[in-house]
Amino acid sequence: MPRRKTESVITTVEEAFKEASTEASDLAGEIQEWQDGMHGTNLENTSKYEEVSGTASALDELRDRLEEMELPEPALRRVCQYTWVHPYGRSISRSWRASHVAQALRAVAEGIVHEQDVEDTYSELCDIADTIESVEFPTMYS
Repeated sequence: MPRRKTESVITTVEEAFKEASTEASDLAGEIQEWQDGMHGTNLENTSKYEEVSGTASALDELRDRLEEMELPEPALRRVCQYTWVHPYGRSISRSWRASHVAQALRAVAEGIVHEQDVEDTYSELCDIADTIESVEFPTMYS
């Protein structure tokens, strides 16, 4: 089992949301690029292509949901904190990066919870966090 590093992240709601959105977008772009690379080849008719396509669709939907989200202005400067556990090293897998997105979004949700009329936004953030953690990232070889 690889050694793990625990990072305590203290930031603002706005910065946590930006970081999570950027990372989610990066993950979606990477999987989309992988899918595009398989398109038009003999790999296009394989289960791996279907797996990559499913992941690309799920991440693209999550990216769109984050792009459409508006956070309450008073909460943007509020400090939030979360803990992210990941393996040591320079290369962190997509699933660990997705976990980072989920933890940041949960911190954002907790950061806005005391504002008025945010029940839908709070629920949406929590749902996106749960969904991105459940996304199955294909491996290169299998």
